[in-house]
Amino acid sequence: MTLTLNYMLLLKILSTVQVLHCNEDELTFIAIGDWGMDKANGSVNGQLRVADSMARWANDVNNLNFILTLGDNFYPVGTFNVTDKQYDTKWREVYINPYPSLRVDWQIVLGNHDHKLNNGKNQIEFSKFEPLWKIPNFFYSFTKELKTFQILFVIIDTELMLNNSNKKEQLTFLDKTLFNSKANWKFVATHYPIFSTSTHGNNIELINDLRPILINNNADFYIFGHDHVLQHLSSVANDPVDYIGSGGGSQIPYDQVQDHIEELKKWNLKSNMYGQFNGFVGFTLTKYTATVDFIKDNGDIFYSFTRVRN
Repeated sequence: MTLTLNYMLLLKILSTVQVLHCNEDELTFIAIGDWGMDKANGSVNGQLRVADSMARWANDVNNLNFILTLGDNFYPVGTFNVTDKQYDTKWREVYINPYPSLRVDWQIVLGNHDHKLNNGKNQIEFSKFEPLWKIPNFFYSFTKELKTFQILFVIIDTELMLNNSNKKEQLTFLDKTLFNSKANWKFVATHYPIFSTSTHGNNIELINDLRPILINNNADFYIFGHDHVLQHLSSVANDPVDYIGSGGGSQIPYDQVQDHIEELKKWNLKSNMYGQFNGFVGFTLTKYTATVDFIKDNGDIFYSFTRVRN
């Protein structure tokens, strides 16, 4: 990928570390990936159904804190400037205007489609004009401080990482941020999966580069998109991370691949759930529990699990 000078300068900016205070004992958020379709594409119907399901879940929990995107926010090639009409047609008109419960902060991860034609920087620029759109840099972190506990979120850009644009910088940032955090819960969010039993499969480069950092720093969750399904993968030994796939925001769902399921055994992992449907993942966290709901586009909870902190 050829980067312009301005793009390279943006890559050199150290990410903003935000601490956000919440006067609550519980935090809820939604993770959704691969969602920003055009109305000319039939997949937009999936996006509309998921948006409605998100709003219903947000109303049920009654205190949605934020929405975490997992990339491919705007198909097919991202946005072209800060006034691009796609911010209206694929975001505001789908989620923000129809549903008051979704008018919360949107913490943004970029995906491979967002970076097409070097367009990734435009969503960062847009965040300077739209208060709900939160992305200060390609990689960044924020901490939610509640009454009795903290939650760390580290956002990384695996599209740039796998293109070797700023791999060393991102890995160093991730390692230091996780190591220095005293948060009760630690999340890492990005677009590409480390492990997946879907079409794209397991990524050897990320297994070698990212997974050791997650394990060594006791990360709790790695959340990703890219494969157009919902997934939950976890270790059978020596890996504290739950791997959560939420790429079902709009597109036609992918098939599960048996060879990729078998490959997991090499890394002592297992596939707990594979949801071949449009949907999203909802998280509810307290000081001692993290409940993860995998929700279909019709509003049904297909699968749920709770992780308990000692």
